[in-house]
Amino acid sequence: MSLFSRPKKQSEGPSPSPLQDGRRKQITSLHTHQLAVRELQPDTVYEVTTTTPSSLTLQLTITLPPTFPDTPPSIKVKPPVQHAWVDKAGYVIGHERLARWDAGQGIVLGRLLREIIQEFAIRPPSRPEHSYQHHHSPTTTSVPGPSLMHPQHAPIPEFPEVDHLSLEELDDLLKNEEALGLFFEQMEHVKSMRQVHADLVVGNEALARRNLEKENEINALKSSLTEQVTLMRSQKNLFDENSKIREDELMRFGSDYITSKLRAALSQSDELSDSIATSFVDGKLGVDDFLKQFRDVRKVYHLRAAKLERISREPGLLSAP
Repeated sequence: MSLFSRPKKQSEGPSPSPLQDGRRKQITSLHTHQLAVRELQPDTVYEVTTTTPSSLTLQLTITLPPTFPDTPPSIKVKPPVQHAWVDKAGYVIGHERLARWDAGQGIVLGRLLREIIQEFAIRPPSRPEHSYQHHHSPTTTSVPGPSLMHPQHAPIPEFPEVDHLSLEELDDLLKNEEALGLFFEQMEHVKSMRQVHADLVVGNEALARRNLEKENEINALKSSLTEQVTLMRSQKNLFDENSKIREDELMRFGSDYITSKLRAALSQSDELSDSIATSFVDGKLGVDDFLKQFRDVRKVYHLRAAKLERISREPGLLSAP
């Protein structure tokens, strides 16, 4: 039997309550956010180890109260440090999500721990002076404490499941692959990772299903959007055409257009009167006809000339009120 073979599916127990389900998801987030997490007490106490840029190794002990995630966790930093986010007792209190805890607002425990670690990386905490420096007189030299003389190392992982086994029992496990596999699957670390993997599979499957369920809706929205864009373009073309027609019509009532047409009509009346006079001189018109036609044409000419002169004197006469 392989050490990494999947365990047999156990019979399903009673459905967890919403509080239990939320608690389990929050605990799972500690693993999904790639934290060096160690379970000290199942479902209650966890420890995350991190090292600051100043080579200071910190242990963040996360304690989950019975009503978590409805109430916030407590996060204690060891060894004692000085930082704006850490109080005198060593508890993290400076993160705004801890101060205004509301699990319904999407607060994720793993992300919260990741943000605290990032804060310690950007602004590394310092050790209190009394923790590493002895009191001394002006004539003596301070002696570095053990924390400075010996570099700190990350704690060695512990496996409580094997602590109570004798050497003979351990040797038997190593010789029996099937028994070793069963023992391996019963370890809390393995169960936790199996649960994390199962939660990720379920979450990914649920996300994929939601995406597939929305496929028809998205396609319908795309089709509707295409139709609306086509309609908008046709309406815009119609609007542009009507706007051009309107501008052309408005030009007929513009001062420049009216003045130009009046000046052309004045020139036309002058040319027509010259033509009548030429016809009279050439003997093509009698005196009576000449006088009547010439008088009428010149009357129109002078009326148009008077109007053009007034427009020239009063430019705003044709402007809209």
